[in-house]
Amino acid sequence: MSWRPAIAVALGAGLWAIGCQREPAGQAGGAARGMVPASGPRDFSPPQVDTTGFQAPVMVAIEVAGRQVLQNPQVSKAWFLYAATLDAHNLAAEAAHCYDVALALDPHDKFVLYNAALQRETMGDRLDEALELMERASAYLADYPPMWRHLARMHDRRGDRLHAAEALRRAVALSPGTAVLHMEYGQTLMALGREAEAMKQLERAAAIVADAPTLAALSRGYLSVDQADRAEQTAEQAVRAGPIGPLSDPIREGVERLAMNSTALLDRGSRRMDAGDYAGAIAELKLAARYLTNNASLHLRLGICHFAIGRLDEARRFLLRTIELRDSMAQAHQFMGRIEAATGRHEEAIRWFRAAIEREPDNAEHLELLGATLERTGRLADAIDAYRAAVALDAGATAASLRLAELLTTSGDPPSANDR
Repeated sequence: MSWRPAIAVALGAGLWAIGCQREPAGQAGGAARGMVPASGPRDFSPPQVDTTGFQAPVMVAIEVAGRQVLQNPQVSKAWFLYAATLDAHNLAAEAAHCYDVALALDPHDKFVLYNAALQRETMGDRLDEALELMERASAYLADYPPMWRHLARMHDRRGDRLHAAEALRRAVALSPGTAVLHMEYGQTLMALGREAEAMKQLERAAAIVADAPTLAALSRGYLSVDQADRAEQTAEQAVRAGPIGPLSDPIREGVERLAMNSTALLDRGSRRMDAGDYAGAIAELKLAARYLTNNASLHLRLGICHFAIGRLDEARRFLLRTIELRDSMAQAHQFMGRIEAATGRHEEAIRWFRAAIEREPDNAEHLELLGATLERTGRLADAIDAYRAAVALDAGATAASLRLAELLTTSGDPPSANDR
């Protein structure tokens, strides 16, 4: 057995040993926690799992967990191990079924409730189920800050910012030294119009850890309360700052450690990136990169994530690797231009933006960025041409349209109908 299957078996055995620690029956004749009452045995069928395309270690992990279910079909923890293994490898429907069985066998297991809620949330159309499960978990995890943070996110996704704010208030009270909780609480309060309270939270977050996302949020906060000078100063600090410090979530990490499929890691990292969790995305994507060493799209995503949190040197390294692997990827050239523009190297930025346009001439964003950089170097005629081309490609390129109108008005050449 290679080391990766051995790890899968070891992790599974560890969870299994924990799950088999029975709690004593509460009354004579009662069932132990996690077991079906003797008076009413239930028969649950494990899902059919298609492991086509998975790496060998993953197939071993799934087989080991599935075998425990077959041998112990009435034990909640066996189903939880199977659900967690499937969850870790993005087998969503199969994982959801196994979590459901585990909860039917033991509806009070806080670990199953918590992980089932997070798994449901990733399924898109099952947010209400996720919220109901997380609220049930809160009865057992009231002292666990990550639970309140996830609950707040679910409320926020449903448009219920009042309950989101209350959940984050609970999280901050439990973990007052965690910057990300103060930041998210401040952002939620700002969305509710409670500006004074919001600024206290954002400033507290920056006092704990002056990382890029927190400083960026604080800068937006200053703009909201009409403190433009402080907003600009804080934004400049954000560019030079590092990534946000993570909030430890050992319950979920126990599930995530089961993931050994690079494709699943890439998919999960991509979803985190799309959700704006750049630090979390980097952690997933770097693991995937150990196996997908020549995947240009993966390296591009790593470059963009590092750029988003202000780690420009790391962003440059991954973007150059992307271009080395696939020079035709225009977005890699564009973000190289963004890096050079952010560091004041405008001529280099112009060259990168032009390279992006050569590879993707119908992308208005490339032209808009080129126009902005040309404008900074004083080449207003060229900037006007770039803005005009951007607006011609995409009438929704608002920034380009506004800058074009202003430049034309300043130059004494009023914009025509085609320039609006």
